Amino acid sequence: MAVRGVGPDGEPTVVLVTFGLASEGGVGARMCDSATRVPMPMVQRVVCPGSVTLRAAVLAHTAVRGASAAEPPRIRWPISGFRMTVPVTAVLLVLVLGAAVFLSQPLALLCAIPLIGNAWWQRDGALLMLQPAVIEEGQLLPSQVMARIPDEAELAGPSPLDRVDVVKAAYGRLLGDIVYRIENSALFDAAQPATSRFQVALASWDPGSVHADQLAQEVEVSFAAARGEAERLGMAHLPLTARGPAQRAVKAVRVALSDAPEAERTSAIARADETLRALALYYLPTVDRQTPSLIGARRAIEPAP
Repeated sequence: MAVRGVGPDGEPTVVLVTFGLASEGGVGARMCDSATRVPMPMVQRVVCPGSVTLRAAVLAHTAVRGASAAEPPRIRWPISGFRMTVPVTAVLLVLVLGAAVFLSQPLALLCAIPLIGNAWWQRDGALLMLQPAVIEEGQLLPSQVMARIPDEAELAGPSPLDRVDVVKAAYGRLLGDIVYRIENSALFDAAQPATSRFQVALASWDPGSVHADQLAQEVEVSFAAARGEAERLGMAHLPLTARGPAQRAVKAVRVALSDAPEAERTSAIARADETLRALALYYLPTVDRQTPSLIGARRAIEPAP
């Protein structure tokens, strides 16, 4: 992942992160701030619990406050992605010098040069001459990677129109489910207060309004409330005398929609159609034997005031 954020120096930066498996449920990660500053950010190899967010892990190990992220092509890490600590460098330097004196081999002193260089490299305020990790798509620079990560404003979520379309799609699926419509009929009864509120919200929805966000929220909230209330009531929403026939209609519909023999399904469709017509409740569906869902169109009948 390439994480876009603000570094400890207050400047925008990109942290490159690759993931791997780790033991005991943790997630292994290698991450590095791609910024060039003093001291130079180093590659971090860490193991985080699986419950930790990417934003929190990056902040904890690189001090970068992430704002957004994107999945780039494969990250190529530099070979020189580590450095020895000063104590280790000093011990190795003493051993090399001691071996050179003991063996009387002046050429062995050449082995001390990398160690001396490493010690200089780690001195306070030194600029670390490391090649940063790169994205393997023509080796993109960090600034080029940053340009490909959406900023926070672009990640604000779906538009009000998208949110209302989600509600309409969900409502449409329920309208096309004949069993649901019988068992949770309150969702389709305009005399039910929660359903009435939802229908008013749908009728008031205007994607061009300056208050589109609030209107969309009302559609979402009222739909959830109407559906929840309908499912809580279930068959209890029906008149007492209609509950037994409605339960029989549901059983018949289930047979009609099953893979039972054709004769059995035909008989079940007829029973369901006859039962629902006899109930004559405007919010219950009618049966259409020609459609796969078995739901027919019904002329809207408003309840008496």
